Amino acid sequence: MKVMDIPRLAQRLECFVYKREFDQKVNEMKEDIKAVVLCVREIKASPKLSAVLKFILVLGNYMNAGGFSGNAFGYKLSSILKLIDTKSANNKFNLLHYLAGLTAEKMPECLSLTEDLPHLIDGTGERINTITAEFGKFRKDLDLLTGELKEMSKHADDPFCSIMKAFHSKATEQIEKLDSAVQTMTKDFNQLVLYLGEGPPVDACSIVFQFVKMWETAISDNIERRKAREAAARKAMQAAKMTGKKKIKKGTESTKVQKPLGLVDTTHIEKRKKLAEARKQRKQEAKQSSGPKEGQKEGHSSDDEGAHSDHE
Repeated sequence: MKVMDIPRLAQRLECFVYKREFDQKVNEMKEDIKAVVLCVREIKASPKLSAVLKFILVLGNYMNAGGFSGNAFGYKLSSILKLIDTKSANNKFNLLHYLAGLTAEKMPECLSLTEDLPHLIDGTGERINTITAEFGKFRKDLDLLTGELKEMSKHADDPFCSIMKAFHSKATEQIEKLDSAVQTMTKDFNQLVLYLGEGPPVDACSIVFQFVKMWETAISDNIERRKAREAAARKAMQAAKMTGKKKIKKGTESTKVQKPLGLVDTTHIEKRKKLAEARKQRKQEAKQSSGPKEGQKEGHSSDDEGAHSDHE
């Protein structure tokens, strides 16, 4: 039989290509569905993420106390991405840095969000749309195969039916399972969006993904900032110690009392004064009791005695 004589050749070739690629595409689709389902369920079940989101609400109510936005019961999930927009005067510190630091102080066990979210992925909404579109095409190709088998059943001697019937049964079973998995995935995702205060078509998983990345960056920035402060404090302490040593050494040298050279003991001076006065008094008494010669002699004697006493 010539190729041109084969009936419905183009449709048959499409069915054979579908059969050849079926297992690979099914496995790929199952992995994509599994990734989305795990991501969705981990976000919803994460106690750490829930605690941080509640903390954000408390912080927001505290900051807006007395205002129109105060005492809020909730907030839009997308608003958590705006925490970095509230910055300090030097633009180096934002509200997310403050929140991460406060969490480290009050709830340190909630810092590592990725421990609760190991399968967190970005672009979940787009991935769901892609999976849904691919599954729709997959089902359409199966319908094409079903129609082709129905058409070829008119030709009992055509080998196409005998080859494709077994595959058709297998493919139909797999498509039904995939259909159930896709519906479960879509349902879980939509429930998560509503649970987080949003609505379709908001991609809640992608928002959480972006927030976790920002959260990790804020924690890393806080750690680096703390290390810089500690290094500066150590440097300042060392500088203060060196300055203190210099001051102490300088103060010791300036306040040291040195004995002046040639300083006479004051007790010796007082003693000499008393001896001089006693000598003078004896001299006067000698003059009064003796004559001039004897007074002179006594004066010499007194002088010698005074000199002797001075020598002593």
